[in-house]
Amino acid sequence: MDMLEYKLDRMDLPLKLLVIDDLSVFHWDLLVDGTLEEEYTALAKILQRLRHQFGTAIVTTSLGVEFESGMTLQHHRHHQNKPVYCQWSCIPPVFLQQTHDIVLATDAGHLLWSNASS
Repeated sequence: MDMLEYKLDRMDLPLKLLVIDDLSVFHWDLLVDGTLEEEYTALAKILQRLRHQFGTAIVTTSLGVEFESGMTLQHHRHHQNKPVYCQWSCIPPVFLQQTHDIVLATDAGHLLWSNASS
């Protein structure tokens, strides 16, 4: 993350759109390393900086909790005491709380939940 911060400090051109396809790609490695929340917090700060500094629109995707259930062979139970967006994602809440709009959909494109502005 430090290298990315370094590059951001020296950027001349505005970055109008950033797409990160699959935030969950490093989920298991970060979980095993014990740095899951730390790394997602750092990423959230960098993305927030891009949004404020350059007006960058940021789109991210990630796998849902059902994917993790397939890996751990444990059925995910939706926790009623957690915000809806945290019930359907393994991405740490510290990252999800920094997002503007969240859309949860199935692989087939069926909408599960959204707080997206119209």
